[in-house]
Amino acid sequence: EGELVRRLERAALRRNPSEFSRILARALNISRGLAERISFDNSGEPVIVAAKVLGMKTDVLQRILPFLNPVVGQSVPRIFELCQLYGELSSAAAEHMLTIWQANPARPHAKHETVYWDDERRGARSSSTEITHAGVRQNAQSGRVKINER
Repeated sequence: EGELVRRLERAALRRNPSEFSRILARALNISRGLAERISFDNSGEPVIVAAKVLGMKTDVLQRILPFLNPVVGQSVPRIFELCQLYGELSSAAAEHMLTIWQANPARPHAKHETVYWDDERRGARSSSTEITHAGVRQNAQSGRVKINER
C-alpha cells in the first residue's frame, strides 16, 4: 500500500471527510470542491471511481466506506454492492471519469443581476415599444405578455 492510500484510510477511519477530500483533491489533481462532492456523495459511487484510479485494494476500500460517509456506512448491503461495483469497474473507465473530472473543475455559479420588466421604460425607448426576448413579447406599457408562435 502506498502512503497516499494510507493517509486516505487514516482520514476516513477518523471520520474526517474534509481531510479525506483535501488529500483526494491533491492526489487526483481536481478541485477541492469536486473532491468534497465525491467524498460526501450519498451513493458512494464516486469514491469507488477514485479508489479504482488510485489502485486501492478492496480490503482497504471495505474499511473506508463505512466511516467516510454515514449514509453509505449505515447499509452493509450497500457496502457490498459498492465493493462489487469496484471489482467490475475497469481501470480504463475510472481513468476516463477522472479525465472528465479534471477537465470540468467546479466553477462558482454565475452571478446574476435582477432585471425587471419595466427597466426598458426608464431607458431611451418609448413606453409603447414592445420588448422581444426568446419568443416572448411584452408590451412595455400594459405589461401583457404574448408568446410568439413559430
